[in-house]
Amino acid sequence: MIEENLNKVLERIKAACVNCGRDPKDITLIAVTKTIPLEKINEAIAAGIKDIGENKVQELELKNIHGATNHLIGHLQTNKVKKAVELADVIHSVDSLKLAKKIEQYSPGHKVLIQINTSNEATKFGLNPTNKEELNSILKLNLSVLGLMTIGPNTQDEAEVRNSFRLLKELKDKYNLEHLSMGMSNDYEIAIEEGATMLRIGSAIFGSRY
Repeated sequence: MIEENLNKVLERIKAACVNCGRDPKDITLIAVTKTIPLEKINEAIAAGIKDIGENKVQELELKNIHGATNHLIGHLQTNKVKKAVELADVIHSVDSLKLAKKIEQYSPGHKVLIQINTSNEATKFGLNPTNKEELNSILKLNLSVLGLMTIGPNTQDEAEVRNSFRLLKELKDKYNLEHLSMGMSNDYEIAIEEGATMLRIGSAIFGSRY
């Protein structure tokens, strides 16, 4: 089932890339494994998944995943940074200067993405896209900033989703960064059309968690 689902996702990624003139090789598929048991994660890795995304540091620690690049994609508290930099190859959710400084303290040069709240939703973490001062301050730290990350708005309004993704791409281009981590199971084709280079997909690969 996982291999079948993965192949369907890969085909849709390829089709979306063809439709907008992009190379599928430029897309990194991150399989989101929140609440997914290690057995199924290993099945996904055996099927070809090379990148795993976990929401919590404690899940990364418990699962002890091997054979894939580990991405921490959920909110990171400063008191968990020391363990996070040991376990996560890439941290997508750098949502404040305070957190960025803590990561730099424990792991200078660590690979990170800066999370931007492009939908301006109170329930979401991330820098305000108008807060250029904080963004600039993070970029000056001794961290390897790969790019920017956002979570699309929880809406059926495609225009609203596109606007959120376009804003992130504008910021990426302005600061000459490489990667855009955006797009999940319900909106990844739109994200590809708007320039995503990293997709965080869970339920479309593993099925519903409930």
